[in-house]
Amino acid sequence: MECTEFFKASGWRCTPIKASKGTPCLYVSLPVTFATGHPCDIYVFEEPGGRLRLSDDGDTLSHFHRIGYALEDKRRWKGLISLANEYGFELTEHGELTAVFPRERLGSHVDRLLQLYSALIAWEREHYTEGDQDFSLTEEVERLLHFLEPSREVIRSPTLSTPSGEVRFDLRWGSTYVDALRPNAQSINSRLRKVLMLQSDEDTPDMLFVIDDRSSRLKAEAERDVLGRMTHATLLSDLQHRAAGTLPLH
Repeated sequence: MECTEFFKASGWRCTPIKASKGTPCLYVSLPVTFATGHPCDIYVFEEPGGRLRLSDDGDTLSHFHRIGYALEDKRRWKGLISLANEYGFELTEHGELTAVFPRERLGSHVDRLLQLYSALIAWEREHYTEGDQDFSLTEEVERLLHFLEPSREVIRSPTLSTPSGEVRFDLRWGSTYVDALRPNAQSINSRLRKVLMLQSDEDTPDMLFVIDDRSSRLKAEAERDVLGRMTHATLLSDLQHRAAGTLPLH
């Protein structure tokens, strides 16, 4: 087997092109795809001072828009911004993933690029599995937490550092890390792995998992009991009832 055959079969593609305004660059197709099969592509530009710039030209956010993610509100970008920053990239105001670095560091940045897209693919799958592309479930939980204790700050897309890497949650409510999820096996299993990873640390953070029971209370109760053996878990309807009890009567 020739090296060219291997790289072609593995999905790498590299073609010199002219970008907008006739700027020359390399168009690189990466050996990974999003869950929908959409390719992960990047553009490589030469910058003054012996530097290179990697850019997705806004393709990643455009892809998420096309498959139904409601990202018009830039407050919903926080999780994606956090992912980009973790791997040395920036998500600009215009929705472009980009990084500028010395040419001699190209190898390390390609490694970071692949890690970034692997994390983006995992993010896409998690939200798609939840059926929460419009973030309505997460926003409902956020609203209820505000009602329960208005004095406790609610932060979107917080992360925790562990020896195994960053662990992400939907929300942080005071010092409690919160995830909102649908009652399906993939969602529950991913949260169980998250709990096990964090419980291996000396200082286990407070966690709360809110399970949507609007379509099937029986199924949600079963999944709540599974998670509840290891950490705090509650049904969305129970959280709604608790929040309703804090509201003034008119």
